[in-house]
Amino acid sequence: MRALVLAALVCTGCAAATPGDVADAAQQDAGSDAGADAGDAGIDAGDAGTDAGLDAGSDAGADAGTDAGDAGFASAAAPGIPCGDSLDSIYLTPTGLPPLSQDHLGDIVRCAPDAQLSTADEASQLSGKGVMHVTPASATHSFRLSYRTTRAEHIEGLGTARVFLPQSQRSTPLPIVVTAHGSDGLGTTCAPSKDPTGNAELSIPFASQGYAVIAPDYAGLGNDGTQGYLDNPDTAHSVLDAARALRKLIPGAFSNQIVLVGFSQGGGAVLSAQALARAYGADGDVVAVVVFAAQWQTRLDSFAYVQALSNPTELTILTGVSKPTVYVMRQYAWQMNHVGVTSGGAAFPASNADNLEGAAQTQCLVAMGASVQTFAPHVGDLFEPAFRTALLACAQSSTSDPACTGNGRAFHEFLTENILTADAAGAPILYTQGLNDIVMDPAEEAACNLDKLRADGANVQVCVDSPAQHTDVVGRNVASALQWVEAKLAGTGAPACSAAGMPACKP
Repeated sequence: MRALVLAALVCTGCAAATPGDVADAAQQDAGSDAGADAGDAGIDAGDAGTDAGLDAGSDAGADAGTDAGDAGFASAAAPGIPCGDSLDSIYLTPTGLPPLSQDHLGDIVRCAPDAQLSTADEASQLSGKGVMHVTPASATHSFRLSYRTTRAEHIEGLGTARVFLPQSQRSTPLPIVVTAHGSDGLGTTCAPSKDPTGNAELSIPFASQGYAVIAPDYAGLGNDGTQGYLDNPDTAHSVLDAARALRKLIPGAFSNQIVLVGFSQGGGAVLSAQALARAYGADGDVVAVVVFAAQWQTRLDSFAYVQALSNPTELTILTGVSKPTVYVMRQYAWQMNHVGVTSGGAAFPASNADNLEGAAQTQCLVAMGASVQTFAPHVGDLFEPAFRTALLACAQSSTSDPACTGNGRAFHEFLTENILTADAAGAPILYTQGLNDIVMDPAEEAACNLDKLRADGANVQVCVDSPAQHTDVVGRNVASALQWVEAKLAGTGAPACSAAGMPACKP
């Protein structure tokens, strides 16, 4: 959701063959087997202290990991399999891949070399993204790849991702770090891997400290299909299979430890991955989860959805820019992935379906936020009337209400099943929230998410950054998150931070 605030300002194993061989053979022969008070107290825990800690740790880690081979592990500085496909081919889906089984999850279909980043390049990206107190210690080489995963309804899909490999690795062996991005839109051009600095505020801090990082786009974003926007199992699978893909990219380089880091929509994706990791698997152990301003559905009225359904005559602008855009993207993605690829506009009013469907298909977040306000001046302009009435009956009454029927009932069932239970025995969670966030409201979203996590028995540490907004909460706090992750990886005590000021849940 990071770019949505800008709109608001405008508006008020494939290890046996190369990846290329797998794709080519699949196209030629369908039977081929090619297969943080986190605010000033948490972040400014002394500029010198934070910077010195990161610098010292990075130097020590780089020295220890310079010759990974000496310790019996492969180096993580380059792919361990041939990686010579073109960048454009990453986003094309070959036909005739081998049947998808558990062993094929995370199989790399194509891999292409991308930019090389010096520490000066990394510093420039970090500065441009407002990242504080992180001094790059290792250059990185980046790559792009596509990998196999599962989508909604257990249908197979293809995820794309950008990978950052450290030239001076922090430890031997390395953990796997997966970084999950915030909302960028559903259009083909919106995939962060296509942007030279996409997701940099999450990925570069870890990569520049000597970690190997994979940053998935989520299946269906930038390639065939439609991203499962806020579909918790769908995006969780993309995250967990990204960890598998990085392990298959460099066999023998990684420990069993996996770290998941997410912002906004990505925060919800990694919380969902924490909930599902034990059952779905990731070819390793998820040992730490970091979220910033997580967008995670914990109740039917998350993002004030039931309230919007109840007030069709309200001016859309009065709900803000974020919420109606969320409604449009989630409804469109659900229609495409759960109902049928010709039904994307079915949940929108017939008179407005082409406009909203077109915006969802082609526009990235800022443009889409403006389009939604233009095409839907009233909240009722966002919902097909029978869909809205049926869904509201299900939400306010019960599924036994005769009015709870049809497409509205089906969407209600999806929303209900989409609420996941965190794994009480799973990875500990660091939850960082800014109190000036007008996109993921501290009371309406963060506090309610935290209540749900605690009720589920999850091990969660809360860091409140009082001045932080949605657009700067990562940059202000990622250095502290790095220190927390390092403590969890080492099995030592986590740095303290303050949760002071977090309001009560306002459902």
